[in-house]
Amino acid sequence: MKKYFVFFAVIVTVLSLFGLITNNDTLLPYVLIGVGILTLISGMSELRQKQERTLGIVSIFTSLITFSWGINLVLI
Repeated sequence: MKKYFVFFAVIVTVLSLFGLITNNDTLLPYVLIGVGILTLISGMSELRQKQERTLGIVSIFTSLITFSWGINLVLI
């Protein structure tokens, strides 16, 4: 799980920095999709710990909202 988190974190960071440096807003939907995936991975790891299940459920719900915004921006 941690490998996937680091992988997507690097991708989101590179896309964000590239968009910031070049002032390119077309990458924003893909950054939102990446952030949604990162939040989903974080929520799943919280659910696996079985200590704070509420935080995991909220993280998964937030990731679904962020992921849907990213998909919506890609389709528009």
